[in-house]
Amino acid sequence: MRCFSDLEVKELVKQGQVVVISDAKVYDVSDFVERHPGGKHYLLDHVGEDVTNLMSGESPHQHTSAATAILKKYCIGHYKHHQGKNGLRHREINGNVKNGNLKNDEPEIPMDHYTDLEKLVDWDKPMLGQVGDLGDRYFEWVHYPEDKHIRLFHSDFCEYFSQCPWYVVPIYWVPWLFIFLYKSYSFMVESPCIFPDSQYGIEITPKYMPLIFLIGLISWTLDEYVIHRWMFHLRPPSNSRVLVTLHFLLHGQHHKTPLDKKRLVFPPVPATILGITLYTIYATVIPHAITLSLAAGTVTGYIIYDLTHYFLHHGRPTLPYFKSLKKYHVKHHFENQQLGFGISSKLWDYPFGTLIPDC
Repeated sequence: MRCFSDLEVKELVKQGQVVVISDAKVYDVSDFVERHPGGKHYLLDHVGEDVTNLMSGESPHQHTSAATAILKKYCIGHYKHHQGKNGLRHREINGNVKNGNLKNDEPEIPMDHYTDLEKLVDWDKPMLGQVGDLGDRYFEWVHYPEDKHIRLFHSDFCEYFSQCPWYVVPIYWVPWLFIFLYKSYSFMVESPCIFPDSQYGIEITPKYMPLIFLIGLISWTLDEYVIHRWMFHLRPPSNSRVLVTLHFLLHGQHHKTPLDKKRLVFPPVPATILGITLYTIYATVIPHAITLSLAAGTVTGYIIYDLTHYFLHHGRPTLPYFKSLKKYHVKHHFENQQLGFGISSKLWDYPFGTLIPDC
């Protein structure tokens, strides 16, 4: 492996490459800057610097072993800080460290536990056909994030529709939102209903629509928490290929490759199935006109949730609320996967006792 001097590192920086040093190794993270979970400014603020302390557990901006493993793939060589006469830094002879211990042909660091986990699958093949075979190793494997793009299906058709750019969410769901509101208003004007259906019930007219809409919006925050915690993070039986594969398809893939932009928001097909399920639950106990207004509020909450989720991963928040939420969600992915189930807000993490500390 090549050995870089101070001057060589500075030269790389002058050429526009985003280079950092950690544990006596040089990393070119130019291709990683835009995907850095904490925001690209954390890398840009330390270009050409030694970030060993920042990467350690003693830093306020803590990094896990998974983050260290992701960094490892960007390693381009060893680093040796060498002082010459008069305290001037100079280049090492032939790219090696003079009188040092590191050589060009020095063997790589022994394979660690993380690397051992990655040997369990073949990233060049569709992942859905492999995860069911991981057995007891699956839950540990899926919670070690990778900076890669993941392919799920053999079929190009299925693979295409399993991915979803963020802008598809409002394009698909906003029209449904207005359809629900229009239908709800029409039903309430034509035939106001009594709710609850008793002598003490209230006649529901269009003036109640804003309140019903708000209830639907708030109810989504609970739906979001419940689905995320007790469905997406439910540990599947390791001996069930079907349930392990389903878990990976619904949410495991996102935890495995949280930096993949095309797998951050829910594609329309599974989102529609979820929407129909929630609508059916509403409609079994609530009059149709009210259900439509509730659905409009729930759809609005879902749109906010999915776009917020994308923004937390790939945006650069300036408002304190979203800065805090981004830090919170990064901790959920890289430090506390079994805490911090609120995404668009921390609201339900408080009463359910799943708040990530120090956030």
